[in-house]
Amino acid sequence: MPPDVASTGPPLARSSRLLSERRLEGLLCGALFVLFVIVARLSPGTFADDDIGRFFSAQVLFQQPEKLLGLWTRPAAMLLYALPSQLGYGTVEVTTALVATATCWLAIGVARRLGEPQPLWAGLLTGLQPFFVLLSFSVLTEPLAALLLVASLERALAGKWKQSALWAALLPLARLELLLVSVVWSVWYLRRRAWSALLILPLGILLWHLAGWMTGGDPLYLAHQVFVDRERVIAAPGFLHYARGTIFVLGPVVFFFAALGLVRAFAESEVRWIATAFVVMFVYYSWSAWQSGSLQSGGHLRHLVALAPLAGVLAARGQRVWLIERPSWKWTVLASAIVAVTGLFLAHGLRSRYLVADDVELWKPGIVGGLFLLGLARRLPGSERWGGPAQVGSNVFVVLALLGYFFVKEGPLPLNIEERIMHDVALVCHDAARNGRPVLCNHPSFFYFLGMNPYRDPDRHALKSKSLAEAPLGSLLVWEGHYGPERAGGVDLAALGDDLDLRVVRRFLAGDGFFAVLLEKVSEDGTGGAELAEGLYRNPGLSLRWDLPASGWRFALEPDGERLLGGYRADAAGPALDLQLDVERALREWNDSVSFGWQATKRMREVPGLQVGAAYQSEDQAWVWIPCRGERVDLLLGICVGPDRCTAVKLIGSGPPGALAHLEEEIPPLARGLHLEEAPLPDVESIGSAGPRAGTERP
Repeated sequence: MPPDVASTGPPLARSSRLLSERRLEGLLCGALFVLFVIVARLSPGTFADDDIGRFFSAQVLFQQPEKLLGLWTRPAAMLLYALPSQLGYGTVEVTTALVATATCWLAIGVARRLGEPQPLWAGLLTGLQPFFVLLSFSVLTEPLAALLLVASLERALAGKWKQSALWAALLPLARLELLLVSVVWSVWYLRRRAWSALLILPLGILLWHLAGWMTGGDPLYLAHQVFVDRERVIAAPGFLHYARGTIFVLGPVVFFFAALGLVRAFAESEVRWIATAFVVMFVYYSWSAWQSGSLQSGGHLRHLVALAPLAGVLAARGQRVWLIERPSWKWTVLASAIVAVTGLFLAHGLRSRYLVADDVELWKPGIVGGLFLLGLARRLPGSERWGGPAQVGSNVFVVLALLGYFFVKEGPLPLNIEERIMHDVALVCHDAARNGRPVLCNHPSFFYFLGMNPYRDPDRHALKSKSLAEAPLGSLLVWEGHYGPERAGGVDLAALGDDLDLRVVRRFLAGDGFFAVLLEKVSEDGTGGAELAEGLYRNPGLSLRWDLPASGWRFALEPDGERLLGGYRADAAGPALDLQLDVERALREWNDSVSFGWQATKRMREVPGLQVGAAYQSEDQAWVWIPCRGERVDLLLGICVGPDRCTAVKLIGSGPPGALAHLEEEIPPLARGLHLEEAPLPDVESIGSAGPRAGTERP
């Protein structure tokens, strides 16, 4: 094991240096804590809905202790947040900020034990990773997992194997997949003959399982929690998902240095275990993104935040190799390869902090290229005479690049589309809910903005078939496009639209994606509870504006089924106009045809009064057609299926003369992502009179 740098030299000088380093550590960790709290205060939104859901769960833990053993709630997270959550969400954010700060402090300790001459870089390169900052005030489990991981690592490097095993035993209680790190650690303990540590290592997962068995009577409790046969909500993004997304999580600075440090680590005995754990987890996450999400991974890039201190320590190693030492030119070749890979394959944006987008984004290759040139300049002949100023300049560039990238490309978390809609719905419902009017909804953000915890009485507030049937007159129902579908809440919006006991109060829409419907439970004669006050939010509607005359036009599907919309006047000798729908945003949301078709069908089913039939393929199997029937106008949605994605969307409307105006209230929300444009005129003979094909009855 490398000697602790602070432990070398004469005693007096050693004490002075140690005191100075401790002060710098305190200043750095204090500054990072202040940064985390400031970003939290500037962030009206959360990283994910799970933040709110886990906060609600922690609040009711003392009334519902079974949540302590939940796979989603996570035992370690419940124990950490049970008390802070009683004081409000702000206290929980500060608690996580303290956890993140402690992680950075321990990363510095790990670097010192590894003999790093400037161990503070490990804390800085951990604390300023973009996703780490965004989760530094989150209720997600990754920050806690990162703390447990680095605490176990630091104790192992100190030779305190039993203490290391105690921290590692808690790892799966925060993130279950980190059992794989325990496997790596077990080999490490075995090599060091730390037999007692090997016995301690599995205690956490065993106690969790035994507690679940005793309370639930299931001898395979944890196995049944993990290996469940259910639909994957998020489409598998593929094996290369994490390879393309890691640079967004770490940021370009840490990515560049960590790649160098990873290669260097396999040549050093103790650091090799850090690199091995990182690689094992990275391969697992990549596999889980390709498969069906075993161990509940789901393919979220944020899972890599649990490995943030490992990346920070490796990056500190790489920073020393590139900007302080003068290694052989093989490192220049490796650094050149990292720059090339970044420029050719990683210069893209990120959508919803999950999927890599197609647009070109030059910040990452620019920063990586700048770091490359800095190190290259230090290898030029005669650069030694600029040693001191050059080192200071390099350090300043690294710090500015870390901070600049975060605040330019990430910054504080705004309200996302779902949160904005839920905020607006909550404003409309606030007074009624506060006056005791029952409100049913499945979205946690809605209740967060209301200032209510629905988990205290889930049977009353959850929008499910049973609670809907038992809800009294005057109850308000909020159906939204995330948790509202049948797979989550057991309530189909199309069925709500046919229910005579419900009336639509208001619809809320954001672009072509998320939308919500506010309904009221009334009696069959249309009477019910007190009317809501006129809204604080103006609904833009669920329609697409068609720039065509509203009367005198007929719309019919053409015989070949391939041309979009034939529009012609009844008194005209031939067609006057042919219209085509082109995709604007919709196709960028779903990069495979199966997911896109499923989502399109789901959205159309969510429109009250629109009956959706069974989908079918064209004869050449190039198009998938989804027929719909409205009260006055029939719609036909066509999806062109390419080899790996949808390439086009067609929307066909047909109905009696003058019915075009009714499309505004019957067109699905998906059409918000489409626009109309002129296309070449077809031959007169190609226009038929048939509407959408048969099969439009509700399945």
